[in-house]
Amino acid sequence: DPGDADAAWDRVVESGELPDLIWEEGGRLGDERRHSFASTRVITRGSGILAHTDHVTLCAPKAAKGCEFIRKLMLIVDDMTSAAAYWHRTFPAAVIRDPEERIELRARFISAAVQHQAGNAEAFCASSHSKSNFRREVHKSQFERQEGLVVRAFPVCMWASSTVAIVSGIVALEHEDYCGTRDVLSIWMMEGGMWKLLTMTTDAQNTKYDCTKTLGEWSERHLAPHQGNSTPPDFDYRASKAARHVTGEQFDEWRWTPAAASQPCAEIAEFHHGREARLFFLEPGLSSISEGELWTTSSTWTLRVWTLCGGRLAIGEGVDFEH
Repeated sequence: DPGDADAAWDRVVESGELPDLIWEEGGRLGDERRHSFASTRVITRGSGILAHTDHVTLCAPKAAKGCEFIRKLMLIVDDMTSAAAYWHRTFPAAVIRDPEERIELRARFISAAVQHQAGNAEAFCASSHSKSNFRREVHKSQFERQEGLVVRAFPVCMWASSTVAIVSGIVALEHEDYCGTRDVLSIWMMEGGMWKLLTMTTDAQNTKYDCTKTLGEWSERHLAPHQGNSTPPDFDYRASKAARHVTGEQFDEWRWTPAAASQPCAEIAEFHHGREARLFFLEPGLSSISEGELWTTSSTWTLRVWTLCGGRLAIGEGVDFEH
């Protein structure tokens, strides 16, 4: 329940163990919460000092005031067992039923999440699907190895058809200078009889409660009915290649034509850059994304539109752009 995060922050305020700085993503701490921090300075995005992102991320340097209390807060917020049980109860039909399949995907998620956070490009890309943007040199070259970082990963949600899987989880980070946790979302596809990673992201837009809820609903609708199928029905419904359109406003838009499918489908706009991605899970009729929904990295991004239909995922042609 996301409300637990508010209660946890209340306990931090009451304890008097507030840090000197709080770093948060995208302005998600409202004015009322900011005022409750009294003299604590709140910085939005970019400082890396301390983070709490909409029930998603916590990170504190070990020399920071209140670091040990933040450790306790992490345990309160990131209760993996309770989180897994909650999502299992909420979307029981989407949970992977085959125990061997769960064990295999769990192991692959843990390995990939550890390598992703450690910045181990070679090992990470080796576990990726042949269609993954991680395999492209323009993105692979943006990985940065994090020396001395110990990473532990824990899967929470595991939803799938027989060829597509959605796995979310939490990574715990331990370094001599800092400690923290992050939520992770990953999408997998079968290739050569094995689960291969298509994308993985820690983007707060893709790991918060509302997004996980949407993915659970999609999983029950588009994946669960095809979980036991050894050969889901073939289809080649692909959206058109996206193109930038000048709007005359502050931000231009990326637009495309949806796949001409004869059955209900869902679309995902994948904006990939370096070792991260921002995914947009779109309702029918929405075939554009404003560049105002992205952030500037001064690096190469790739946009592809995926079509999820009948338990399968079709990936449209990608377009590279600088942003």
